[in-house]
Amino acid sequence: MHRTLFTLIAAVLLLGSAYEAAGQPQEQPLEVRHTIPSDDSFIGQVRDVKVSDDAVFVADYQRNEVLVYTRDGTLLRQIGEGEGEGPGEFRYIGHIDVSGDSMLVSNNGNRRFDLFHREGQFIETYAQKYVYASDFTLTEDGSIYGSAFKRSGSNRLISRMGRDGELRERFGDMYFEDEEIIFLASNGWIHEEHGQFVYVSEHYETVRVFEDTTETHRFDIYNEVLDDALANNKDLSQFRPAVDQRFPFQPYIRAAAVHDDIVYAAFQEPEQIRILAYTIDGEPYGNYVYDGIQRPDDLVVRAMDVDDEGIYLGLEDDIPKVLVFAHPDK
Repeated sequence: MHRTLFTLIAAVLLLGSAYEAAGQPQEQPLEVRHTIPSDDSFIGQVRDVKVSDDAVFVADYQRNEVLVYTRDGTLLRQIGEGEGEGPGEFRYIGHIDVSGDSMLVSNNGNRRFDLFHREGQFIETYAQKYVYASDFTLTEDGSIYGSAFKRSGSNRLISRMGRDGELRERFGDMYFEDEEIIFLASNGWIHEEHGQFVYVSEHYETVRVFEDTTETHRFDIYNEVLDDALANNKDLSQFRPAVDQRFPFQPYIRAAAVHDDIVYAAFQEPEQIRILAYTIDGEPYGNYVYDGIQRPDDLVVRAMDVDDEGIYLGLEDDIPKVLVFAHPDK
């Protein structure tokens, strides 16, 4: 009996020390500033969110267009001609990115990228010869860096294309080893930050950092709540939306963003959303929680972006929307 009790206490202490070693910061509540849209416009389904200067760009998967809002949620304009195959028309709109005056849209159903002026004028289109990326970033020189181009015939993680859509180079191993398991890099997000490329893996909660084309380091995003659920064999379906059962036993990152050398990863937990922040070097930085979910059973986190003024989280709850949180560290 005493030995059993001692073993139990030791296990608890070990678990506690593991959490302390992981250094997950103390929880901070997220404060909602406002919701986008704040007017009588509506969003069909958020696919991606990007903040640039004084505008918030929302890729609407259902409406097949990009909605552009002011920071306070007033609709400025709609970009795109709706569903179709012609210039400026979308089928299954995917990710977007905004760089300077340019906005690039992944037009997945039409197997192409569409380039627009940020004010809405269609510029040009070119084929996605390597099918579509799980995410991409548009750099100032017009290069497109796409992560995990599917069916690309390569085992490289990141592909760089020119504005003409032609492949320039590939780098980063798509396969990587962790202990005795070999993982295939699944869907993820790629961000360019001060000349570095940061890849956040959706299902493996791993961040990989590249300087030019060389991987310099990687680290894991550690969520105590999910690890506790795994350790205690809890029903993990409560941590994921019912509409997505590709990996039914593995909770994963729902959205990610990078800003000022901080990596942000959003997790969906029962009746709340948790955003964990790490420095680009892998040090725990922030632990933010939002518990104002209206309809937990319908919650699906879709996209996220971060800037100096706040955190922009695209989701479906009672309605599709973007929640704008006050930046907890500003």
